[in-house]
Amino acid sequence: MLSAALTLMLRNGIKATSFADVVRASGLHEETVRRYAEDAEGIQLKVLEDIEQDVIEVMIAEISKAPPTAELKLGAFIETLTRAQHGRMNRLVLLVMAGIEYTGSEGRVAARVNRLYTHLYRTIEGIVQFGWLRGTFRTDLPVKELTAAFVGSLTGTVLEARRMGNSVDPIQLDRAVRLVLLRGMEDRIALERMLSGFVVPGYHP
Repeated sequence: MLSAALTLMLRNGIKATSFADVVRASGLHEETVRRYAEDAEGIQLKVLEDIEQDVIEVMIAEISKAPPTAELKLGAFIETLTRAQHGRMNRLVLLVMAGIEYTGSEGRVAARVNRLYTHLYRTIEGIVQFGWLRGTFRTDLPVKELTAAFVGSLTGTVLEARRMGNSVDPIQLDRAVRLVLLRGMEDRIALERMLSGFVVPGYHP
């Protein structure tokens, strides 16, 4: 059921996928599907629950296991996201689509989407704040905007990777994302000042 729902939502949009569509595509009897979800909203919530457990929680767990530096924790997040594109690509794309479709909406599904993104953003924002305070991440931009730029770059990469399909090398894509994003987070101003002999307050490894 979830597989059929995911395929339909990716093709038609989340809100446009009806309960009857999922029943028909899954090949299951309507009563069998109703054991798992009463209506289209219930199916949407089940799909989002699957994404939370299979994608978001996995990412958070990998970040927590990474060494306690902002760079390595963000690196772990990028690596986990890239790995998730092999086997979980559809879930990642649907997560991005959900963020677009339900912005400004109300209801249980919108609340669940907001919870997923809030969880994700708080995790990344905490890491960015850590690097920002330590002086390893750029301090010429506010933490909130820096976090949004970082997450937005990754979600954009997810969509582009899906569009390009087999024409892009996943290993090289992972390398490109790591180098571009992590280099872009570096506090180049502090580095240039240190190289010129100017002493910058704070910790700068």
